Order: sequence, then structure tokens, then C-alpha cells
Amino acid sequence: PSSLSFPSSPSSPSSLPQSSGESNSSSYSHQQVLQLIKSRSKEQRLGILLAGQNRKDHNFINMQAREQFCQLIQLIRNRMKAGTGMDQDSVSIFVGTWNMGDASPPGDISSWFRSAGKGKTLPHALAQPHDIYAIGTQECNVSEKEWLSKIRGTLKMVHDMDYEKLASQTLWGIRLVIFVKPEHINKITHVQGSQVRTGIGNALGNKGGVGITFFYGSVSMCFINCHLTSGNEKCSRRNQNYYDILKGMGALKQRKLNQFFLTNQFHHLFFFGDLNYRVDLGATEIVEFAKRENHGSIFKEDQLRKQMEQKKIFVGFDEAPILFPPTYRFARGRRSLDDYVWVKQKRAGIRLNVPSYCDRVLWCSYPGTIIANSSYGACTDIMTSDHSPLFASFQVGGVKQFVPEPGRGLGSGENQTFIIVDSLKAKIQTSSKTSFFVEIYSNCFEGVQRGSVNDEWIDTQAGYVWPVWCGRDHVFKVPPIVTQLEYLEQQHILILLKSTESDESYAECCVSLRGLFAPAPVSVTKTLIHQGQEIGVLEAYIHVTLDHYPKPEEDLYSDLNFITADDSSDLDSGRNRAIAHSFINSTSNGVGGRTSSMSDRSIHHVARSSTHSSSSSSSFSSLTSLRSHVSQQPLPSPPVPAEKPPPVPISSPPPPLPKRRDLSHRPSSAQDSPHQPPTPVARKPESIAVTG
Repeated sequence: PSSLSFPSSPSSPSSLPQSSGESNSSSYSHQQVLQLIKSRSKEQRLGILLAGQNRKDHNFINMQAREQFCQLIQLIRNRMKAGTGMDQDSVSIFVGTWNMGDASPPGDISSWFRSAGKGKTLPHALAQPHDIYAIGTQECNVSEKEWLSKIRGTLKMVHDMDYEKLASQTLWGIRLVIFVKPEHINKITHVQGSQVRTGIGNALGNKGGVGITFFYGSVSMCFINCHLTSGNEKCSRRNQNYYDILKGMGALKQRKLNQFFLTNQFHHLFFFGDLNYRVDLGATEIVEFAKRENHGSIFKEDQLRKQMEQKKIFVGFDEAPILFPPTYRFARGRRSLDDYVWVKQKRAGIRLNVPSYCDRVLWCSYPGTIIANSSYGACTDIMTSDHSPLFASFQVGGVKQFVPEPGRGLGSGENQTFIIVDSLKAKIQTSSKTSFFVEIYSNCFEGVQRGSVNDEWIDTQAGYVWPVWCGRDHVFKVPPIVTQLEYLEQQHILILLKSTESDESYAECCVSLRGLFAPAPVSVTKTLIHQGQEIGVLEAYIHVTLDHYPKPEEDLYSDLNFITADDSSDLDSGRNRAIAHSFINSTSNGVGGRTSSMSDRSIHHVARSSTHSSSSSSSFSSLTSLRSHVSQQPLPSPPVPAEKPPPVPISSPPPPLPKRRDLSHRPSSAQDSPHQPPTPVARKPESIAVTG
């Protein structure tokens, strides 16, 4: 069928009729269905937006019935689109940050939106319109109306396109604006905004952050623009600002995931702005390194890099390599490397502000998701402020509404598909003597699954406890609402360890189901966090059983081409190497989870160029297609239990495991090693149609 039936006037949520022949219903073409909006708080509720009408909410009997309806809509759309191509399977994102220095912007700021300047830049010929623009500013004294008009006019001039404003948030001089292509406006739902003050006494808004979240199709995104405490000696205060901002943005949280830290609530979280971290070198030394384009030696003494390396802040975040000179502090109206000004007269006296990488863009993504950084640099021709504007662009893989193959769908009661958590062992930094229980959350099964209290303890060391779940039964055995691999490999489970005494969360992590499809348990090791700080390690044996394990016939994200270049800085010699690569976060089920840019990242290197100067007009070394890269990888076979596989250590040396159930006799997998990424699973692409 190409038409659907809905109640004629459902003023309140109601069950959808099953037949189009009922007298109280009306028929609509599939083309009139603009949005299907899956409720984040009510698993059985679906919002439907029809052309020319207001959104109406409908309740299904359960989450599975709602998913069946969404599959039907997508199936109709796919059939009607036969021969016309698929919906877009990826989204291009531009993130910009600029401390405007309380000055009006110049007439032309187009270079910022073209990613032109120094660093990893986009060639003019490849500067295509992005799907989403997230523009963050600090010390902005321009009215919101004037600034929106300026951005809209610049995008029109650069790309000859009228972009739609999605949302904006302003806190004093801190502002965040999101623009999207007009054809994508109906793919975006669940738009939320929030702001946090971190000025004097956390009451003033001259410092703080503003955030906007939304779903693009089924991909959840969060953008946070901030202005942290200034001063070379106030590094700890900046760290606290970061935690205050993430903890204070409760309005951005998803109700179902309210107990999780903000970084575990979205597929992708971008944190950017004037972070104000400084370089621990003398000013003249920094300038000399910059003139020799030895950015690695400057970055080696960057405060933010050091704090991330010590895991004091931004646990699980990445940053693209820095291949441009410090963005602060320039004489206004000039931008040569001789124009840094580091003596600043303040009311309290003279302050030295050495040239530093104050302006930054970082991101944090779920394991198993696909994200590629394609540019990261600073403009050199926008000079009204003492800061240079910073730009970064990304290509993000989509999560589409799944449509089953003919004859296969949600599965019957006879299916053998289960998500099985076979056993768990945790190391948690706490002096509490409480027992623990586990809760797991996911979009692929209904409700919150609560497990039993830990049944074993391993000998503790000072400041840590080691609860173990290894009884005769599985910790969890949950049937998903959809039983096919192509759907499940896009899913994640969030794990929460809670106290039996207070129901308080002690630790959490996120696990991708990608790579866990096997008849026997697979070893997974994850970093545990609490309120954004690393708190311990979780070892688990998890697998997803299937009725059968077919080999997909088509490539993963076959229409997704990444133009990427990662210019990696050699911190010892300061030499820069251009590397084209794609970020595939599928290795994150190994040790350490989503790793930071200073540790071993899961990068698939697909091309390498010779050493080059970072000041060249383009740092791209090649045009790389993810399709061709993934298609060369064979589908991994289910792991075969070894006779005596070694256990995964939590510490050196690890305490002995419980005798009642020996966890060491479980098969291990390639996911155990963060240095060897597992092979991505190939799958057939479907189009984006259903949101959030």
C-alpha cells in the first residue's frame, strides 16, 4: 500500500487503527508523512507530523508495535523511491568558535565558513555546503538578530543557499547558533537548549556555557559552546568549569538516561569555545617555534593536552591534530607571527598572556559510531579581535530506520536472538562497603533491565572494590525488539553500576553491539566513569546470539565518502605528517573505551602522504572513500573458544578470580586490544526516514 490510515481527530494519544476501512479514519499518502518522532520518555508513543497539520501523538500497545509501524512507513518510502536513489546516509557538520573580543565583526567573514586559513583546511573546490552549521561565539556584543542575519547572509554568499535557523542560545556574550539545510528541517526533532553560569560564585554569565541538543534522524547530537576562566595559573579552575557546565545542563538530558553523565547520552557530543588553556613556555620561545612551523613543540606544553593525558578532564574526548599557530593573543588588525602581544594591562596590574591555543574543538562519540574530521584550523584574514576564528568540519555516519528483508522482521517467539551479558567483573575506586547491582539501558529493548546483586568479591586493594557477577545464570538475557544483525549492529547498551543501599550510581559505561555477534561470549573491557571522571574498569563477557550469521552482500555505508586528513604532529621533532584516515570507533569495546586524542586512538590509516608544511593552502593528501576501505575487510567469524585463553587483567598482577565460576575460560576477541581495531561489519544501507 502507498496510503496509511490514522484516527481523524486524535486530540489525545490513542491507539492507531489497524484497518483503513474504519469510518473514523482518514487516508494519507506516504508523501504526506513528514516526520515520525519516537518519544524518548514513552517507549510506545509515536508523534506523527503530516503535511499541513500539527503533530499528533499516538500510543501503540508496546515498543515493538511502534517499531513495526515505522518499518512499514520506511518500506513504503523505499519502494516508492525505487530507481531514484536512497536518502542521504551521512551528515556533514561544521563547528566554528570565535572570541569576538567585544568588537563588531568585519564585513567579510566568508573564509571562516569555507574552512580557509592555516592548519588542516578545505580546498576551495571541495568546500561544499555542510548540512549543519554550529557557530559558537564569546564576548559577542552584537545583537542576536544582527548576528543571525550576518551568518545567514554569509552562508548565502558562500553556498548560494538559504539556510534555516534551527535554534540559538545566549548567555551574556556567549552565544550558540545552529543552522541547517532547509531540506533537513523535517529530519530534526527533540531540540533542547540550556545554559550554565560559571562566573564569580557561579552567578555571573561572563563565563560559562550554552548547549543545544537534537536528533538528526536517529542520531543524537549535542553541541556545547563555552568560555572558561582565564589566566595561566587557573588551570584547575578551568577543569572545574568544564565539570560544572556538563553537570549543570540537566535540561539537555534524555529522561530515560537521566542517571547517566551527559557524555554518555548522545551519539556525538561536541565541546568547543574559548577554553582558555595556555602554553607553559616563554612567549619568545613560542613565537620562534611558530615561525619554524614547529607546532608540535608548542602543543607538547599545552595545558589542555597535559590535563587530558593525566585523565583529569575530557575523558573519552578526541581532538584533531593542531597544525596552526596559537590563536591568541594577536594585536587587533594584524595577523603575522610578529604581531603577538603578550603584555596585557589589567586593573590589578600587568598580566602576561603568552601565545596559546585558547580556542579549541573537541568531540566525544559512542563506540561503534562513524565520524571523520575533515578540517581543523584558524582563519588569518579576520582580525577585529585578539583571537582568530577556529573552524572544524566532520562527516558523521547515519543511523537509519531499519527495514527487514522480505520474510524476516521482528521475529517470533521462537527466535533465538538474545543480548546476553554472561558475567561481569568491575574495579571501582571507592572506599564504600556497599554491594552493587547492575542496570542496562538500550533503544533495542523495552524498559530498564535490572540485574541481581553481585554474588562474589575479589580481594580488594586500598581505595578500590572488586564486585563480581558470575553465578550459574546469566546476568542478563534480553530479547531485542528487532532480531536482525543489520539493525542490532547499530545499537548500544549503557551499563550502570548502582549501590544497593542508596540506589546511587557509582560507575557507568557504553558498549557497542558491533562485533559481539557470536554463539559464545566475547570479552569486553571498558573504562568506567563517574560524573565524567575515570573511576575504574569493567570486564564483561557479552554476546548477541542470532538464528544464523549471514554474510552481508553489500558494503557498510556504501554512499558515504569521507574526505579526511589527519595531520599528526611529532611532539619530539615538531615534524608534521599528513595522514588521510577515517575515525571508526568500533574498537572502543576494548581497553579504555573511547580514548582521547593523546592516547592510542582507533584509526584506520588508509593513505599516507609525505611530510609537508602546515601553512600550505591545503593539507589534504588524498580523497578516500570509506566504501572502498570497508569492502576490503572480511566479515569476522564468530570467536571459537580456545582451550586455555588468558584472562584480561584489570591490574598488574590481578587478584585471583572466584573459584565458583572461572571467568578465565571464556573466549577472548580482538576487541581486547585497543591497538588492533576489529574489522567493521558490512551491511546494506537504508535511507533515513524516522527521527529520534
